[in-house]
Amino acid sequence: MARPPRNDAPGVFHHVWNRGIGRRTMFEFHRDTRRFLAELAREVHKEHVRVHAYALMSNHFHLLLESVSGGLSDCMRQVQGTHGRCFNLPRDRLGTLLQGRFKSRRVQSTSDRLTLVCYIDRNPVEARLARHGAFYPHGSASHYARLKGPPWLERSWVESIVRASRGLERYEPSAYSLVFQRGMSGARVEWVEERIRAGDRGPDPLDDLIRRAPPAVRHWLEERANLADGTGAVVPIVPPSVILDLVRDARSDGSEWGIGLRPRTPCAWCPLTVALLRDLAGETYHAISLRIEKGRSATKEAYVAHRELLKASAEYAERAGQLAHDAVQRCHGWLRDLL
Repeated sequence: MARPPRNDAPGVFHHVWNRGIGRRTMFEFHRDTRRFLAELAREVHKEHVRVHAYALMSNHFHLLLESVSGGLSDCMRQVQGTHGRCFNLPRDRLGTLLQGRFKSRRVQSTSDRLTLVCYIDRNPVEARLARHGAFYPHGSASHYARLKGPPWLERSWVESIVRASRGLERYEPSAYSLVFQRGMSGARVEWVEERIRAGDRGPDPLDDLIRRAPPAVRHWLEERANLADGTGAVVPIVPPSVILDLVRDARSDGSEWGIGLRPRTPCAWCPLTVALLRDLAGETYHAISLRIEKGRSATKEAYVAHRELLKASAEYAERAGQLAHDAVQRCHGWLRDLL
């Protein structure tokens, strides 16, 4: 089967990652990381990409890249190929070093980009390789903790975010951790990893939804419901755990919440849960059916009921908009002041 083309073009941001084959070590010594970064720097000097953030771990890497020429595939093929050959040669090793071609996804929203910087910085801390991202020598956080860094690291966007959020005229390294190293909550880590699994699924409405009030979020749900028959699952906006926690809290009294529904849908909580998992978490009907322990046809029927209730019941529509708004704010509300 032919590989699908990557969605690349000049100016597009990408989260790029890969790991050693069989999870083997691909960076054993400092010279291995220096060589990988030197090859990446060559691609920057050729004006193929810009590097905004990175972390090189022992057996994998994460990069936040901006495509300059639209040639991301050629760029990473060169970086990975050269690193693999130079890694193998002194070790008298044969065979591939990395787990196939690199993985990537488009980063379309500013919110996604901001969270990815936090996620990338968090990798060495989570692996207990450093107490703080700034103390890890093989990550971009160590450079942002200083006034200057390597010329191939594109600092302008990150520095502009730090200046704007802290009201600074000039970049102050001490402010970087206040913006980008607040710590990634479990929900935000889950969300990034849901997006990694989902891949590219079309436009990302996250920036807009973070700014919207509950009535406007309800309007977005209505638009999604009207389009749902002809579209697949959307890009994940919040992780499923946030939705399930909010629904559980909202129905803590155990009531059924029946509002004149069809006989096959006696409780409004089921269609609302299905719709939020579908439209906010980006889950497929199959995944939702397993989560709520219903058949796939019953799950799709619940979504149809959701669409009808949005039109027929002001109470249902208002609650749906409020819960969707709360889910977005619980996971991403910290980003409001940075957009």
